[in-house]
Amino acid sequence: MNNHEKNNLLNSIYLSIITASDLTQYLIKIKNIIYLLEENQKTIQEIEKLYQEFLDNYYNLNNIFNFNNQIQIYTLYKKLLLDGYLSKDKTFNFRNDLQNETTKKLYGTKIFTGYACCRHISAMLCDILNNLNIPSCTVHVYFPDSTDDYLIKDEKTLINYQNQKTFLELLKKIIGNHAITYSYQNEKNYFLDASCNDIYELNKSKKNILTSIDNKNNTPIFIKKTTEGYNFPIKKITKKNNISYDEVQLFANEVKNIYHNNIDIFEHFYNENQEIYKNIYSKTLNFYRFIK
Repeated sequence: MNNHEKNNLLNSIYLSIITASDLTQYLIKIKNIIYLLEENQKTIQEIEKLYQEFLDNYYNLNNIFNFNNQIQIYTLYKKLLLDGYLSKDKTFNFRNDLQNETTKKLYGTKIFTGYACCRHISAMLCDILNNLNIPSCTVHVYFPDSTDDYLIKDEKTLINYQNQKTFLELLKKIIGNHAITYSYQNEKNYFLDASCNDIYELNKSKKNILTSIDNKNNTPIFIKKTTEGYNFPIKKITKKNNISYDEVQLFANEVKNIYHNNIDIFEHFYNENQEIYKNIYSKTLNFYRFIK
C-alpha cells in the first residue's frame, strides 16, 4: 500500500472513530475497519493473480516469435500498447491520472484501463521483461524542458540554477519527472522509454546522464539517485556497453514486419486477455471502494 492509499485509509479510520456517538457504534466502526483491511488485502491478491496470468500469456505470445532480446520485446510492447491490444476497450491514450492508483507492484495494471503515463508504461515493460527472466527495473530520471546551456553541465549546477521558479520544479529535478525501464544483459545497457518512443545510452564520462541513441534529442537526461533499488548494475562505461543505433534499427524493423504480418495472432491474444483486463479494472474500482 503506497502513501496515498495509507493516508486515505487513515482518514477513513479517523472519521469513523470521531463520528461514533457511543461505545456500541465505536465497536461496530472498528469491526468494519478490520473488514475493510481484510477485503483490501484480498482484492490486491486477486489483482496480483490475474496480472500474473496476463504476464504468463504474454510470455507465451513472445515465445511464438522467439523474441529474446530487449529491443525486440520493447518494440512489440510499444506496438501492442499503442494499438490498444493491452487495454479493455482496445484504445489507449497517454494520461497522468492519480485516480484509482494501485500499489507500486501493480502500476502496470493501469494500462488495462486504456490510459496511463510513464510510471505505468515503464512498470509493465519491466514486469514483462522480468517474467521473461530478463532482469529489469524502473528508473526515475529528470527530463529537462529546454536545452539551455546550463543543462549540459552537471547535476549540481542544474539543481542550483538561479532561476528556479517553484519548489515543485526543484523537487522534480531532485526526484525526477519521468520513468523509464532499465535492463542489462550480455554486457549491454538498455534504457528503454516506451512512453517517448526512445532508447537512451549512457554518457561515456558521466554515468548518471543519458542521451538519445539516435541523436534525435540531444538534451541530457539525468538518472536520479532516488530511484528505488538504485543498485542496478551500470557497468564501467565503455563503447560496448551501449547498444548501437544500427542494432536497434535491425531488431526493431524485424519486429515491425512480423507484427504487421501476424495481426490475427495479436487479435487472438487480445480476445484471450480482454476478460482479464476487465476483471482487473473492476477489482481496482472495488479496491478503491474500500479505501475511500
